[in-house]
Amino acid sequence: MRLISLVTVLAAMAGCATDDAPPGDDFLDLSSSSGLGGRGDGVTLHIEQTGRMIRTRVGEETKTVSLSSSTMALLRTQADAAQLPRLDPRYQDPQVADDIFYRVTAQLADGTFSVETDLEKNTPPNLGALVSHLRALSDPYR
Repeated sequence: MRLISLVTVLAAMAGCATDDAPPGDDFLDLSSSSGLGGRGDGVTLHIEQTGRMIRTRVGEETKTVSLSSSTMALLRTQADAAQLPRLDPRYQDPQVADDIFYRVTAQLADGTFSVETDLEKNTPPNLGALVSHLRALSDPYR
């Protein structure tokens, strides 16, 4: 009888934990490509709505950190200001052949949106600010 009660309590606790999880936990992803080596700068970021950030860098161990609530608030503000749903899919300086491209993918209220930029002169300022902030978060010494 005690075993059944324990199983019931554990199942109820697991159900509560699942119900409290935010729907669609993904928030922002950053990756890079191209450049001379074809791999971009070798960094991938995945940020969840909860503030958990997973940073992967070529040749290093994957690192998971928790972002502060103020950092998350700033990222949300920057993602909104970038107006990703209204942007072109890619911003590129046609005079730069071997540039690194940064791809931002955001889970917003309206859906999932991705934009690529080389951060050159054609990049909308608010998109550039978001990508620059994400790149700063990818710093291995942070």
